[in-house]
Amino acid sequence: MSWRPRTNTRLWPVQLTALQTLYSRFSERFPAETGEGSREERLAWASRQIGREIASFKELTSGEAARLIDFLKQALGQDTSAPPRRRSREAAMARGTAGRRGKVEAIAIMASPEDLAELDRMRERVGMTREGFDSWMRSRKSPNGGRGSMLRTVADCNKVRWALKSMLKRAG
Repeated sequence: MSWRPRTNTRLWPVQLTALQTLYSRFSERFPAETGEGSREERLAWASRQIGREIASFKELTSGEAARLIDFLKQALGQDTSAPPRRRSREAAMARGTAGRRGKVEAIAIMASPEDLAELDRMRERVGMTREGFDSWMRSRKSPNGGRGSMLRTVADCNKVRWALKSMLKRAG
């Protein structure tokens, strides 16, 4: 589950649990900043961090809780990056089948930034420069038939992914 909500909605129960657990570890490690770790000191600390008075952690919005969780994780030396998002069933199916020869797609699925980033990593592993990749994509031998380096759909990305994967296999 991601700690970064899209809106400032109510606090999620998982955030409350994480916040309480992280704060207790933080107060054990940094007693000078938290005092004795009493409830009043905990709420005073959170109020200072978010810039408004609160009487309970449950008054926090999900965005405020996310900021506090990130702060506590950083202070404790934990990773603050969000966990990777799982693909939907349709996106996973498209990733495996879109772009195959003879497969007609009723609806084209747009390529995500993750798809494009993966292709860029594969290009680097093959040893192609960005200019060389663009030149290859404009050539008649490119997986997309020389239409240039504009990769808009998952099908376009899959064709290039499969070609780069083949190059990596040949290179050993």
